[in-house]
Amino acid sequence: MLDNTVVLDQHLTVYAHTTAPSAACPVCAVSATRVRSRYWRQFHDRPLGAYQVTFALFLRRFACDNTACPRRIFCERVPAFGAAYCHRTTPVHAVLRDIAFALGGRAGARLAAQQHTPVSRTTLLRLIRTTPLPIVPAPTRIGVDDFAFRKGRVYGTIIIDLDTHRPIDVLEDRSRAVFAAWLKDHPNLTIISRDRASAYADAAQEHASTATQVADRFHMLVNLRETVARFFVRKKAYEVSVPLEIALPPAADGALSTVPAIKDLKRVRPKPPTQDERERTERRERRLARFEQVRALYTQGLSMQQIARTTKIHKMTVAKYVKAERFPETHPHPKPTRLLDPDEDYIRQRWLAEQPTVGHLYTEIRAQGYTGSAATLQHFLAPLRPRKQWGSGDPNNRPRLAPHLLPDAVRHKKITIQGATWAVLLPEDKLSAYAQRVLKRLQEWDADVKIVYDLVHGFRRLIHKEGDTTLDDWLTRATESGIAELGSFANGLRLDKAAVDAGLTLDVSHGMTEGHVNRVKMLKRQMYGRATLDLLKARVLAA
Repeated sequence: MLDNTVVLDQHLTVYAHTTAPSAACPVCAVSATRVRSRYWRQFHDRPLGAYQVTFALFLRRFACDNTACPRRIFCERVPAFGAAYCHRTTPVHAVLRDIAFALGGRAGARLAAQQHTPVSRTTLLRLIRTTPLPIVPAPTRIGVDDFAFRKGRVYGTIIIDLDTHRPIDVLEDRSRAVFAAWLKDHPNLTIISRDRASAYADAAQEHASTATQVADRFHMLVNLRETVARFFVRKKAYEVSVPLEIALPPAADGALSTVPAIKDLKRVRPKPPTQDERERTERRERRLARFEQVRALYTQGLSMQQIARTTKIHKMTVAKYVKAERFPETHPHPKPTRLLDPDEDYIRQRWLAEQPTVGHLYTEIRAQGYTGSAATLQHFLAPLRPRKQWGSGDPNNRPRLAPHLLPDAVRHKKITIQGATWAVLLPEDKLSAYAQRVLKRLQEWDADVKIVYDLVHGFRRLIHKEGDTTLDDWLTRATESGIAELGSFANGLRLDKAAVDAGLTLDVSHGMTEGHVNRVKMLKRQMYGRATLDLLKARVLAA
């Protein structure tokens, strides 16, 4: 019953009391009528305009009449306002819980304060932890993939129901044992969609042998791209250059103005080797000494096992050295390339010749295959340009260098590993004019590139279910091609052939699993280091 209403400093307080003649004991549910005492209890409600609203209820404490009940005194419950021990009404509690699941702790606290419902970030995190996880029916078709808690160090596993498109569990690790324990609790699985990680495959083979494993088609193409990149690294494709077809914009009078040929640049003193380069050279010398020692001992008639015991080198390394025709050099990982790296020589020569505008240079290198923005080019030129002259004068009257006056080294552009890989992977009708020239140059440079190109697009036709080539035929061709990288890729597919066959024939998509992985990453970053497994799992499963 309403008793009074008080408004003070934009705070509205509603006073009321209960009138029910009895109350049920929360332990034994027996009604009690004996009132032992009374007390005030406050519930904070949603704001009314600019006014904070509080309900002050005058409640009673009852004595339980059930002699067998362990509770002697209990407080009167008012579920219409809020739960036991709660200081907020049920609607406010629901709003804060939704804010916590949507934004987390700090961001949720800021939004709640703007909504005139101030709350601490730890309270919001506590709301997430105390909310029970949703109950999901037993799945039959799942997708499983990993995600990083700390990239390169700690990984977890997310499991998606392929029928409902919703996450059903988040595991603390991506190991075989953790996934196997989860599979034991879910024996009715019929489809397991996964990437080509061996941990998930082994666990599913042992504990869900009746389920059909489906290898993701996208990950097959990713593995193929990595295989092609390793092939070009071994072949040192980054040392190959392709001639440029430069198309300069016309000058104001409709003709290209020319300047004298560029003079030779001053000879630059070579830099001393860095510490990393010195260590790399020392490691190569040690490997070369071991290689020569192994070959000398093998020439003396010692067996491979005797050489391994004598030199304390692994027997597989000894076998590799014995079978090698020459010293096996290591293939260094190519440095990460920037967008302007292939065009850097050309840009510097053009700049030394006449300092053209950013717009002119941008137009020229766009015709040569540059895909970045003009702002990136402007940032690259910033340390080179003279501040006094930049922007002065009429840009249309500036002299521009004709292509035939550039040095021969500048009129050729080095091919990057990434550019070579995509030139082979993409269909020819989707290649730019520059990428088509790259592909043609690579095929002229090495005959194996044509074989790789045919095998890559044969596998793409398998993925897209085009043509009449079977997986067995393609695996045979890849093995017999004589290209080590494709042979290794084919052997990996053979070891997982059942799942690969299912991936190529069944209409099962792993895309929704990858989408939820991206969502997990977003939630993890949003939680500012507080993304422990319980919090992250609660927010992921609340979707």
